[in-house]
Amino acid sequence: MQRQTTKTTLIAMLALSLGACASHPAPAPDLSTVQNRDYVATRAFQMKSSPSINATTLTAFREGDALRGRAAPAAPEPWTYLILQNGPEGYVFGWPFIAEREGR
Repeated sequence: MQRQTTKTTLIAMLALSLGACASHPAPAPDLSTVQNRDYVATRAFQMKSSPSINATTLTAFREGDALRGRAAPAAPEPWTYLILQNGPEGYVFGWPFIAEREGR
């Protein structure tokens, strides 16, 4: 019985310590001084509600899709925060996924 109690106690302590150490996503970067730009998607990607692969997908883009908005690196790397001019704002994993459209 003592061995089972010790094992249960160790598991509970580990769970509590992991919960206390869980990092919370950093706040979205301030893009208020960044101008909207015209972009083209250089690959397919999904915009997520938070910087996590398991987060809710807000929208998805295909290579060649045109976008207008603002982008900046976000924590944790390699996430990027993207605000679309006429759409959602969220996180995209990896870089590059967009390029400035020429002739704009």
